[in-house]
Amino acid sequence: MKTLIIGASGQLGLELSSLFPEAVKTYSSFEIPGGVKLDVTDFPRLEDLILKVRPDAVINASAFTDVDGCEKDRQKAIKVNAEAVKHIVRASRVVEAYVVHVSTDYVFDGERGLYSELDLPHPINYYGLSKLLGEAYALSYDDSLVVRTSGVFRHKGFPTFVYKTLKSGNVVN
Repeated sequence: MKTLIIGASGQLGLELSSLFPEAVKTYSSFEIPGGVKLDVTDFPRLEDLILKVRPDAVINASAFTDVDGCEKDRQKAIKVNAEAVKHIVRASRVVEAYVVHVSTDYVFDGERGLYSELDLPHPINYYGLSKLLGEAYALSYDDSLVVRTSGVFRHKGFPTFVYKTLKSGNVVN
């Protein structure tokens, strides 16, 4: 199966890349070996890449995840987290690729927790709203799946560092 991972240099994208070593991978800021540099807000280039690669599946792990940054730059939040998804779906329809779109639990207000796919979203910030719009674009395509994540961390990431440091009796600065 030919897979395209958009946003392969992010935290989740790096893990997905290890699971799909033969995938075509894109990056924006942090170069990855063999990756294709891509700004997901360059919509013609984004669509052209999908049309050129002709993947069986597109995994969209790209996002503007800075919650405060999304409040400050709402236009960027919408372009990256919603409009890019619309263009991913448009090109994926042409090549009949399955779309897996990674979203977030920020589409909920956090009042309850332990949400399911049956719960109605209620974002309380622009990050959550922009991701919810991206979900709507993804789900407008029958051959799509939305995966909502919560607190994505890598095994060697910051939470593991904090845990090991505190467990050993040291102070985290």
